[in-house]
Amino acid sequence: MNDKTPLFRQVVSGWIENGRPSSQAFRPFKTNLLSTYDGDMISAECAYNHYTNLGNASAGVVSIQVEEFRNEGLLIIEDRAPYKEHISIDFGGISESKRKVISRRLADISFTRGWAFRPE
Repeated sequence: MNDKTPLFRQVVSGWIENGRPSSQAFRPFKTNLLSTYDGDMISAECAYNHYTNLGNASAGVVSIQVEEFRNEGLLIIEDRAPYKEHISIDFGGISESKRKVISRRLADISFTRGWAFRPE
C-alpha cells in the first residue's frame, strides 16, 4: 500500500443525495473506525460483491486515496480483519464538528473522482 492506493468505501442508498455520496458515507457511526477495502488487494467491483455477499446493502463503491485520508490527519490501520483486504480509518480524538468537516471534504473528493463501481 502506498499514498496513491485507493481505499474503497461502500455507500448505502440512504447516503446518496442528488446522485452523489453524502458526507455520512465518510463518518464512522458505531466506533471511531471507518471501514474500507485495500485497492491494492481487491477491485472496486470485487469489494462490492464481497460486501453484498455478506448480506450487506450497498448502492456502490467510491474511493479515497491513502494520502487523501492522511492529509486530513487520519490514521490508516492495516488491521486486515475481519477479512484480509480490510483497512480501518481512525477518527479517534477528532471532535464531532471536525468529523463533519472532514467527511464533507472526503465526500467531495469521491464525487469529483466518480463512482469506482455501481451495479447496473
